[in-house]
Amino acid sequence: MLVNLATGLVEQGVSVDFITRSSQAPYIEHLATDVNRFFSYVVKDSLFLHEYLQTRKPDVVMAAKEKALDAVLHARHLSRKSFAVVARPGTNVSERLARQNILKRHFARSRLRQLYGQADLIVANSHGVAADISNILGIPCARIPVVHNPVITPALLAQPGTPCLHPWLREKYGVPTIVSMGRLCFVKGFDVLIEAVSRITGACPPRLVIFGQGNWRSRLKALADRLGVSHRVNLAGFNPSPHACLSRADLFVLSSRREGSPNALTEALALGVPAVATDCPSGPREILQDGRFGSLVPVDDAASLAQAITEALSRQPDRDGLKNSVASYSQAHCAAEYRRLFEVLRGQRS
Repeated sequence: MLVNLATGLVEQGVSVDFITRSSQAPYIEHLATDVNRFFSYVVKDSLFLHEYLQTRKPDVVMAAKEKALDAVLHARHLSRKSFAVVARPGTNVSERLARQNILKRHFARSRLRQLYGQADLIVANSHGVAADISNILGIPCARIPVVHNPVITPALLAQPGTPCLHPWLREKYGVPTIVSMGRLCFVKGFDVLIEAVSRITGACPPRLVIFGQGNWRSRLKALADRLGVSHRVNLAGFNPSPHACLSRADLFVLSSRREGSPNALTEALALGVPAVATDCPSGPREILQDGRFGSLVPVDDAASLAQAITEALSRQPDRDGLKNSVASYSQAHCAAEYRRLFEVLRGQRS
């Protein structure tokens, strides 16, 4: 998302520096050539940032992770430079901390209050994330603007015309095929999705393709074997460009237990693929507009998920309506919103 945003800002005439740990960082090759690139093997190294600030003198520095935010704030203190710091939380923090014990949660929330409290502006990627940060910091939601993730790029929209390499999606032979994407872990709820698919029987039950990798791969494979659906479930691994396959799906399913603003769900709608999602905190309800553009089901409810999948596969989708529903997630729109916020900040500090 930061690569998409940086490229979008450059196209709007903003000078952008992009700092990351390595020249081999994921998706870095997609940066616009006009983006200035800086690499440090230890991005959180305040000395590196101190030297950068002395040389480049930026107006605004945006940090998308808490470690990066900590480093930027420390470097600002050391350098005594006047620039605005923008924090960009990308997930529902309270849900992320929910599985920790009460003491760890207390210290984590205190640390977040200390960090985010020093930022000049906090920008959330969904209203659910904004509400969560508002609750943690004890500040009004009105002080936390929401700018959606810049998910929809010209490259994404060109994907339907490119070759699809997955055999189940290249040649479906009338068999409905579901796609899901994400890291193979507890949070993404693929275990519930596989169970839901196993509940759907009949003359032509759907197949499921999951793109992603993670430490739950063997567990999910064992579950599919145990439920007798290994012939209908394919763990396709990580694919850096899965959207040609996604565009050919009959249905996209998001089974997550928590999110911030799920990009894969937005991508599916942008490609005109109908969707079903869990009503997890946060993002799916906002993206699907309270269920208007796709069914919302309770988290961890395989039976409800199976029913929603069956109903969605039986309907004729309004693909143009799905695409239009996520227009505010376009790269150009989001970059324009960020540029406006940055100009306000610069004006306040001049």
